Amino acid sequence: VCNKAFSQAANLTAHNRIHTKEKPFPCPICQRRFSQSSSVTTHLRTHTKERPYNCHHCSKSFSDSSTLTKHMRIHSGEKPYRFVFRFFSIRFMSDVFAKFFTIRKSKSSYENSFLMSAKNKFECLRIF
Repeated sequence: VCNKAFSQAANLTAHNRIHTKEKPFPCPICQRRFSQSSSVTTHLRTHTKERPYNCHHCSKSFSDSSTLTKHMRIHSGEKPYRFVFRFFSIRFMSDVFAKFFTIRKSKSSYENSFLMSAKNKFECLRIF
């Protein structure tokens, strides 16, 4: 059972498309299909070359906000995952990474969320 939980029914519907492989949203230019309409919007920028997300530190621009966010770490020096190596032994980390990569082989990274909230009311009960 998947057991992912969501606070809104629409998010559960979108999540279920991972299991069903349903992609109801086609690109009007190349007909590539997507599971979420927002993905079509982002994808369309590959055709139009639109890059609306600009770095305020340099002249680079990006087609989606998440790529800009990752890019900004170059300027800020932020390394969000580096702390892990400072607090745990090499042997412990080897075990953690071995388990992580074993999980990733069987599920997509989107499905491997360890953060749950008590307010999530909509639960995915999909059996693999």
